[in-house]
Amino acid sequence: MYITKEVLNLFTAKSTAVKFKEVKNMFEEQPIRTFVKTISWRLIAVSLTILAFYLYTGNLSSSLWVGISVNVVKMGFYYMHERMWNQVQFGRVEKKMPEYSI
Repeated sequence: MYITKEVLNLFTAKSTAVKFKEVKNMFEEQPIRTFVKTISWRLIAVSLTILAFYLYTGNLSSSLWVGISVNVVKMGFYYMHERMWNQVQFGRVEKKMPEYSI
């Protein structure tokens, strides 16, 4: 059985990573994705803030109030930060379509 170099390259780790990167670059992030990422990260962050504040003060109601209020503000700034970075071309490469598709 004869295996071409192209077929062999499909199964190597390096070429698979490159092909995945090429496919990944075909998509752009929509605002809703940024929003969902923001929410998921802030849920982690608010939990850590509440826990740290509770361990420091021992007061659960103050910990909840501080943790939630501070993180709502941070969530808004994070969303704006992400959307601004989507406008910056630094570190981006041109999207290239694959030469073939399966």
